[in-house]
Amino acid sequence: MTIQILPLLKPTDCHIYLVRHGQTDWNKNEKMMGSSDIPLNETGQKQVLKVKEKFNALAFAAAFSSDKMRTHKTAELILGANNIPIIETAALRECSFGAWEGRPTSEFKTWARMQPQRDTTSQADCLAHKLTNDTESLGERFTRVATFMQSVALQYRGSTVLCCTHAGVLRAILCALNFRPGFSWYVANGAFIYLRVAEDGKFTLIQQDGCLLMHESF
Repeated sequence: MTIQILPLLKPTDCHIYLVRHGQTDWNKNEKMMGSSDIPLNETGQKQVLKVKEKFNALAFAAAFSSDKMRTHKTAELILGANNIPIIETAALRECSFGAWEGRPTSEFKTWARMQPQRDTTSQADCLAHKLTNDTESLGERFTRVATFMQSVALQYRGSTVLCCTHAGVLRAILCALNFRPGFSWYVANGAFIYLRVAEDGKFTLIQQDGCLLMHESF
């Protein structure tokens, strides 16, 4: 867990916790998932309940998830007896992996190591990178999610909001807000990011949990 020391938070700030869903059978069997709609497995549900324990002191004013079974169930488990509605939104979706979806992760890693983009180190190159021409770049993904979070922050000033989403979304945020040259971010099942959104719409990364730096560019 990484904790950043920050100035005193303001009452107009919105506090957003973005959580990656728990494990699915495709995660367990190391298959590329992307936009495919795969439910949590038993291990995934147990992982999410551990995340819930970390959030025991929080009072969520609103909850959002992507429109996938695995993220909606993640939100349900975290909220528990808190019966606030879970609002599904495409803004929190994982990007499509195109023809890679359903294929072994090992095949993708072999392909990725042969791509010239894996040696790029600048933040601009990282954010501009796409798996294929018809997929979303990390920068486009960050813009999509950032626009959504800023709109949520306007409605929930001074409140705490839960957003259940996917590894690629958290990776895009980390690349945009906590870029490390020569590294990429591994995002575990049940990982989360805590962001402060100020009144002017600016983001501050306060905490990250389950996000690890790797010497791989993909």
